[in-house]
Amino acid sequence: MRYTGQRKYPWLIIILGLIFFWKILLNPGKMIYWSFSDITLYHSPLKFIIHRAFNAQGAVPLWNPYIFGGTPLVANPQAGLFYPLNMLFLLSSPDQLFGYLAVLHIIFGGLGMYLLTRKIGLEKYPSFISALVFMFSGQLISYIYEGHFIFLNAVWIPLAFLAYDKAIINRDIKYASIAGAILALQLFSGGIQLVFYTVILLLLWTLYNLKKKGLYILAVTLLIFLGLAAVQIVPTYELLENSRRHMGFSDPMSYSQPAGHIIGLVIPYFYGNISEHWWGGAGAFLGISIFGYAGIIPLTVAAFSLYARKNRYVRFFIFLSIFAIVLAFGGPLREVIYRLPGFNSFRAHGRILLLHTFSISILAGFGSKELVRRIREGRAGGDALKIAFTLSIFLLAYILVYYKYTKLALEKDLLLNIFLFYFLLLSFVLAATVFSKYPHKTGPFKAVLALLIIYNLWLYGMPLINVGDPAAIYRGDETLDFLSANAGSNRVYATNYDDLPQQITMRRGIQSLGGVLEPFILNRYSTFMEAGGNYTFKGLSNSIPPWQVYGQKKTYPVAGLLGLLNTKYVVTRYPLDNPDFRLVEQFNSTYIYENLRVLPRAFVVHDAVYAAGESEALRLIQTIDPASVVVLERDIGRALAQPIFDETVFVETYSANEIVVRANLSNPGVLVLSEMWYPGWKAYDNGRETDVLRADYLLRGVYLDEGVHEVRFIYRPASLKFGARVSVFTLLLIFYIGRKAVFGRG
Repeated sequence: MRYTGQRKYPWLIIILGLIFFWKILLNPGKMIYWSFSDITLYHSPLKFIIHRAFNAQGAVPLWNPYIFGGTPLVANPQAGLFYPLNMLFLLSSPDQLFGYLAVLHIIFGGLGMYLLTRKIGLEKYPSFISALVFMFSGQLISYIYEGHFIFLNAVWIPLAFLAYDKAIINRDIKYASIAGAILALQLFSGGIQLVFYTVILLLLWTLYNLKKKGLYILAVTLLIFLGLAAVQIVPTYELLENSRRHMGFSDPMSYSQPAGHIIGLVIPYFYGNISEHWWGGAGAFLGISIFGYAGIIPLTVAAFSLYARKNRYVRFFIFLSIFAIVLAFGGPLREVIYRLPGFNSFRAHGRILLLHTFSISILAGFGSKELVRRIREGRAGGDALKIAFTLSIFLLAYILVYYKYTKLALEKDLLLNIFLFYFLLLSFVLAATVFSKYPHKTGPFKAVLALLIIYNLWLYGMPLINVGDPAAIYRGDETLDFLSANAGSNRVYATNYDDLPQQITMRRGIQSLGGVLEPFILNRYSTFMEAGGNYTFKGLSNSIPPWQVYGQKKTYPVAGLLGLLNTKYVVTRYPLDNPDFRLVEQFNSTYIYENLRVLPRAFVVHDAVYAAGESEALRLIQTIDPASVVVLERDIGRALAQPIFDETVFVETYSANEIVVRANLSNPGVLVLSEMWYPGWKAYDNGRETDVLRADYLLRGVYLDEGVHEVRFIYRPASLKFGARVSVFTLLLIFYIGRKAVFGRG
């Protein structure tokens, strides 16, 4: 019985987590779902092709041939190939696993917060309150609802801070190594931005503890992190250098929270919900859900932590909360910081509110301890009333400003949210007032407070957890049925991305020039598609064609350039007046054209022109016939000759990591493979390694003598090998540090 009592709160955290996700647990054949969720649109199809390739070929695919004409998969951190729990996707159908991972990680985040707050001095009940606030916060539930897989690395923050804090206190590199390892796990789980914010958290904590030689501990932590994560970092850096994103964002403020949306920290949906009913105007990237909302009752409880402001943790987390709010919502400081190196590599900096949520969760634990003490003293009711009055004045003032300057009516849904705000606040004040008259009944008050917090957070969070039938979600339409039956191994392109949704094309094995939600689109590919798609867009976009283009005007593709990429079909929402495109099918307002200038996936040419650089190569491919002349960017030092008999070239086997081409040439020529040139692709001609040329600006080419050839293209990135060696070495170093610490203690 004593053991059970000691473990009561961890078990409650687990049980409450299971209850919260009841829709997932009671619907085992369905997947967590929202129509615009990144899980629906991106992560599920990505995991699906990984699962399919592994089970069909026995190897994890390192390359994704289904979107953007082919793109590195292992280098994309969102693929999460090195996150240990993602191994489950190799063995089981991925759709349902997303929901189970959400359940597991939210519970894990709650237990991590409970452990952290216990170790920094809080008793069991206050630690339980901190865990509740963190695991059911609007921040984490929003990540799941919107399908941002970064919820996997968000839940590691409590343990990262705990290990780092112990390293600071004890000046112990063993704990610094653990903190570094946790940062690596964060990165492996599929997100860079939150890892960056976690490092900012550790840096600020270091500066707060300079007297304890924190900079040395920080350096060790970061070195261990970089070493362990090198297997992901090195390939990702290589991909970054070959994508437009290496230039950084010209406007890192884009997709950030408007200053006026600070009201969402105390009352969610003040401006509505984009997925249902939105009345807040433009510029609200994060208005979809309860982003940044930690609950009005937890916020009120956190205010009681001011009574413990002499505690160094309380002082720090008050500062951290304010710091995150300022960076998320505006002010001159935000304008300056977001253009600094590191910050300018990301958009949507409203995500830094995770540090606010993290802080409020811990402060709510300290506040609950002080609140219970004030209950015993019979003074909590007055304190609660003062806090509620302050929040009410803030809300009323905001409503007056909102009504005066926006001229918007007070929507019915907004009035409901205002009512709920006051209902929750007054319920808390009533509980604090009543129990202040019975100072010895703190046990029942603790139960009531926990229930109020659960009700507050579940009221807004639980409706966001929904499930759907994968068969219905990924059913597709007549257009996709036609392409599935006719495209074969050829590529397809749509002038409007929505007509070829990647979540369905990838599952059906249709290879597309388009795609969406990809953070690192290859630079040359983006530039080529501007010419091939016949549009202009010089900024950064995560889709091809850029949603900023197809949502505003019609574009008319260039048949020859798309044909070079083995594009047989083009889908549009309007007629194409071009003899190179032949209309083959129409479904309502959707037109499917056959590209009469399509080239095979592999072909041989016997003439070459040489470009002095990237720009000239792009210009030349728009002036030549790529079926007979290849554009090269360096002299191969070999003579080419025209064929003297019909030659055969065909793709014998095709997989993500390996392509085998058979060719029989009458004279020397260049084999052009309509696949993206990228570092790491090796070519072997009849077993001997040969150079992979950059052909026709963005494709792969290989020089071949006359005769019969088996050309094997294999993706073996040196960046992955080097990164893996560094990671293994760092792992061995950690084992050595741990062994030395254990035997040293002995």
